[in-house]
Amino acid sequence: MDWYHVAFVYGVEKFPNLVDGQASNLASILQIRYAWSSSDPVCIIREHAFGLWPGSSFTVTITTALVVLYGTALAACSAGAAHLFKHKHPRFLIAITTPWLLFFALMPRMHERYLLWAAGVGAVVVGTSLEAVLLVALVGAMSWLMTLHGMLAEQNPTFIGTSLDSNFGERFYHFIQGTYPDTGWVVLLCAAIFLYQSVKPVGRHWCVT
Repeated sequence: MDWYHVAFVYGVEKFPNLVDGQASNLASILQIRYAWSSSDPVCIIREHAFGLWPGSSFTVTITTALVVLYGTALAACSAGAAHLFKHKHPRFLIAITTPWLLFFALMPRMHERYLLWAAGVGAVVVGTSLEAVLLVALVGAMSWLMTLHGMLAEQNPTFIGTSLDSNFGERFYHFIQGTYPDTGWVVLLCAAIFLYQSVKPVGRHWCVT
């Protein structure tokens, strides 16, 4: 069972919070701005809700809710990708990028480096539209900002820009620190736009862009 313990259990036990590192996403917003923890209950499903056996109940934590939200969005994106592929529409390139962006935006226990996957895969949207390219460039900028924040948080930022100003590094670090976790709203907006473009049907009543 090592495959299960190493791949699925170890990470959860090592990182019990909603977010670790400097990742700005929905989980970090909920944890830092609204004081949610990973074990906080969202709702309790009783036995009468879905005809379960008598006396049974299931507590849905915020962690479970975020995973279900991601799974639902991923299923919708997969259906949209299949539809776009069938019609040979260029927005299929957006649809294969969206799961990586949703993964970072919605899933708990993310590190800042995982947004780089969306920025890297997103290079394929150059075949769709200028607007999509600009959004991926914004995602790349957010990835750079979060990664730099994580690096500076682990090191002494005062060594940066000493030729410009002896206090430049410290001021720069405080500026980046001020963006956390609220740049997560930008990531969520980009993910919502990409998801919409992924599930939007192809037809004469829809804008083909």
